[in-house]
Amino acid sequence: MACAPILYIGNDNNVEFASDGLLTDATTGETVDAATVAVRLLNSAGTEILASINMPAVVGEGGNYRGTIPDTFDLSSYSGVVAEVTADNGANAKAIWKLEVKVRER
Repeated sequence: MACAPILYIGNDNNVEFASDGLLTDATTGETVDAATVAVRLLNSAGTEILASINMPAVVGEGGNYRGTIPDTFDLSSYSGVVAEVTADNGANAKAIWKLEVKVRER
């Protein structure tokens, strides 16, 4: 799945699929280059705190997608959040990953 294990307060934070492997089709094993991929943040209770952010495909890196959580999103009241990444490549080709992420000062 995708995401740095730490989000830094007051910083732009890149979320990248390839940080933990490329997006691949579970049936064929081929990398998926044209999926709709997004990330949203949830608090520890599972409530959305940041709406879905698009993660476009990274040019020249098949199966990798990247998005940015803006520095303007206030993470200061959290010690950790859940990053939920969704990938949609059409019928019968959808997946969701959830990753606990620490929130820290840099």
